[in-house]
Amino acid sequence: MNLPDLVTLVRRRRLVLMLCLLAGIGGGVFHSVTSPKLYAASSRSVISIPAGREIQDALAGAQLTRTLIGTYTQVATSRQVAQRVATSIGLPGAAGTIRGRLTAVAVPNTLLIDITAVDPDPVQAATVADAAALALGAQVAVFEAGKSQPVESQILDRASVPTGPVTPQPRRDAVVGIILGLLAGVAAVIALEALDRSIKLPAQGATTFGAPLLGVVPRRRNGLGLICATEPHSVEAEAVRAIRTSLRFLEPDHPLRVLLVTSPTPSDGKTTIASNLAISIASGGDKVLLVDGDLRRAGLTERFGLERAVGVSTLLVRASELDESIVSWGERLDVLPAGVCPPNVAELLGSESMVGLLDDLVKRYHLIIIDGPPVLPVTDPVVLSALVDGVITVARYGKTSRTAAVEATRRLESVGGRILGYVLNGIPPSESQDYYASYGINALRPTPRRPEPTADIGTTEALGPQ
Repeated sequence: MNLPDLVTLVRRRRLVLMLCLLAGIGGGVFHSVTSPKLYAASSRSVISIPAGREIQDALAGAQLTRTLIGTYTQVATSRQVAQRVATSIGLPGAAGTIRGRLTAVAVPNTLLIDITAVDPDPVQAATVADAAALALGAQVAVFEAGKSQPVESQILDRASVPTGPVTPQPRRDAVVGIILGLLAGVAAVIALEALDRSIKLPAQGATTFGAPLLGVVPRRRNGLGLICATEPHSVEAEAVRAIRTSLRFLEPDHPLRVLLVTSPTPSDGKTTIASNLAISIASGGDKVLLVDGDLRRAGLTERFGLERAVGVSTLLVRASELDESIVSWGERLDVLPAGVCPPNVAELLGSESMVGLLDDLVKRYHLIIIDGPPVLPVTDPVVLSALVDGVITVARYGKTSRTAAVEATRRLESVGGRILGYVLNGIPPSESQDYYASYGINALRPTPRRPEPTADIGTTEALGPQ
């Protein structure tokens, strides 16, 4: 995942991140409000160890010092010391509570031990800290009883009454809440992304389709329709023109003649992309034929408001003529409807009649765009992919699964279908710029193409620079 993809991911899941962040801040505030105030007071004790008379005694004394300091640091918070403290302050039954509120830390490279007591009452905290230091001295005296040179523990600094609580600390709690909230948000975002198997990032589509990203088309609330004709200056129409440009630069020396537009599953937007791409290319000066290759549902025929009386199916069975089947739609764009639905669609599309029909059509048009059915439900697009120069697959943002994309690619490539690239459709408008930031086209190796159109339709090359 590159940086633009990461930015896109965070932006897309920003609601989850913000909820976790607010929960962390709320938790910190709640802790500050509900937690009881605790005060900490510290007293300092010094451990007196007799000096050795000889060098060996001195070396042994140094080792003994480190051991004793560590030992007496633990003794300072022992049950015996806590019991002495409880007795000295008049609370003999509170030894367990007092022990839980005592901590002792040895100051590095010294003979000093800091004993800290925590209590809801600041005066009581100072009293317990001093009592613990005195109790440590008494306990050390018990251990050293009977020795000629005993080790002693004495109070060096008595505890002062604290003026402010050590907990809660609103600022600290808020910062901790923010940090924990961010960590939880990032973890939630990563978990949601790992569980989401749909295509949402350019890298995901490139991996699953094994082809480059040709462009992204923003989502529109009421659908795109024929936006390249109705609103040619809109952002969505410009996105379609970006796809047109990508196709032009795939192989400028070998212009594409017949394209199949399909998708892994229904409702991915393939008909919308095919229709607007044809309109966009025709507006650039090429003579384009848009063919409804979905003989079962004929979505493109319905999109343009055409009848199914004649079309692809009737041409293939020689029940109609080419000129009467083609409908003119604009100056340089014609549409060939699907025709009536035959009982053997796949066999009809893979027949020699279909090959002959395409050969006749490439003599009349610079480019033929076939709107095929989705790959996974039927075999029709797989059959068509073997007859065209290239395939464009359409994936819908957040809907098309990566598993479906991989399987669709496998089926198309199993018959020699050549996937030129994919289009990511239905991108949230707020994320469109992020996708263009990581947008790139990889050149594909040239392959033999169909013959150039005859001179009667002009000299402009299909999908070539204008």
